[in-house]
Amino acid sequence: TSVSSHSPSLDLAEWGYNRDDESLPQVNFSLAATPGGMPLFYRVLPGSVPDVRTVAATLRIARDYGLERLALSLDRGFYSASNLRELLEIDCGLALGVPWSVSQAQTLFRRHRARLESPRHAFLHGGTPLRHVADTWRQDDATLAAHLFFDPSRHGESALRLEKHVFGLVEKAARETFRDWREAKLWIAENAGARAACLRVAAGEGGAPRIAPKPNRIAAATARAGFTLVLTRGREADDETAPAVLRDYRARDLAEKLFDAFKTEHAQYRLRTAHDESVQGRFFLGFATLALRAELETRMRAANLHKTMTDANVLDELGKAKALVTRKGARILLEVSKKQRELLAALNVPALA
Repeated sequence: TSVSSHSPSLDLAEWGYNRDDESLPQVNFSLAATPGGMPLFYRVLPGSVPDVRTVAATLRIARDYGLERLALSLDRGFYSASNLRELLEIDCGLALGVPWSVSQAQTLFRRHRARLESPRHAFLHGGTPLRHVADTWRQDDATLAAHLFFDPSRHGESALRLEKHVFGLVEKAARETFRDWREAKLWIAENAGARAACLRVAAGEGGAPRIAPKPNRIAAATARAGFTLVLTRGREADDETAPAVLRDYRARDLAEKLFDAFKTEHAQYRLRTAHDESVQGRFFLGFATLALRAELETRMRAANLHKTMTDANVLDELGKAKALVTRKGARILLEVSKKQRELLAALNVPALA
């Protein structure tokens, strides 16, 4: 991820692809984590270093630490033909999403759409029935496995949400009176936003302009909702099953969660210091906090506490425990409540003394 900087004299801050869409130089923060969400190590990089170069160097460092089974889980925003070529040169497992705008992806979608909609190709993942079809993907001289997934429930929800939004706009426009077609088109531009393509201006009673839906555009807008294409390469045979591919691809969501916690909850979303040492110190404390938070969440899941409490709830409750330091320097723990003792026992934390 990237962290924007307001300081023009920070050496690490450079101009690059800003993920927060800010016109500011940035410092890049690279994080490696287990599939369970435990941070392993991090790197602080100049803001102009491209992602692919970061990935290659990070994998070399991970191997030097003794980590052997390494894999990359990258979303479709990372995909480009040039990025894929560079990734294929890296000796590592790969799970990479592909956008449907790529012509080869569209070909696979047309070829397998009917099969994906058939229960014959269904499997259960996390209690949700999904569909899966495997094929191949050609990139120059390399061949990759292509996995197409379809989530019927997500497709239905997306279509319903879109139609509700579009027909709500039509209903809202019906309460308006437009003097001419230009005014009606302006209303669509001002009110429909990204859904403007799903609306049109038509002739109403007496030729007066009115707003109407575009059925074909509505259908096209949700045609690929719930469909996912993932490319894989260099993985174990057991990792090429549909559940394993989907699990590893969705593991990137854990990284996004860690980045979000690092930048928002740990106040690392802006840098105002002019000293690289201060940045390194702040990022180290942020990383240490992430690791402690991940351990807390792991223990909460093991004790089923996550079903009734958030990690913030647990920390708030345990934060009520107080200690008194006397004039002689002795540290005396004050009374600990029953609820605090129960939480500590559930989290397998030694009793306070």
